[in-house]
Amino acid sequence: MIYEIMTNADWGLGYAASDIDTTSFEDAALVLEGEGQGISYMITSAIEASRLIRTVEEQMDGLIRFNQASAKWEIKLARADYTIGAQPEVNVDNIVEFVSYSRGSWDGTSNQVRIKFADRTDEYKSTYAMAQDTANVRIQDVNVSVTKNYPGCFDRTLANFLAWRDLRSFSYPLA
Repeated sequence: MIYEIMTNADWGLGYAASDIDTTSFEDAALVLEGEGQGISYMITSAIEASRLIRTVEEQMDGLIRFNQASAKWEIKLARADYTIGAQPEVNVDNIVEFVSYSRGSWDGTSNQVRIKFADRTDEYKSTYAMAQDTANVRIQDVNVSVTKNYPGCFDRTLANFLAWRDLRSFSYPLA
């Protein structure tokens, strides 16, 4: 979908196919297919291409970026697809200045995620998929819910996947 938005000369951004790193797009498509992620989206009114791309990026948990080294647009998914030992190490020998560090509090977390979607198998009725972190509920002693809407999701299995994925990032205090 993003490839079409970026390359369509009539209604998209009109980039040349040679401006796109198609290998990264194909690799991302294989990962997304393996996760059961698809997107259905009907455009019924004018929308900026960048806003539509942002909607897709949010659902796939990735981004489109311009790679300066290759001079091409590529997709990068937020996945644990790296080797920890190959990552640069930050330590006292290579830090120039350390200003501050703090971890957020449990008060800044959510312990329940609801994904609003139109269920294709039930005549596109509006419904929710939900994920809950009961340990976080016990820590906070209250339900803290967040509701997200993925307009390209019409499948209960995908909505559940998205709810659990989002819960992992919302339920733990980040540094």
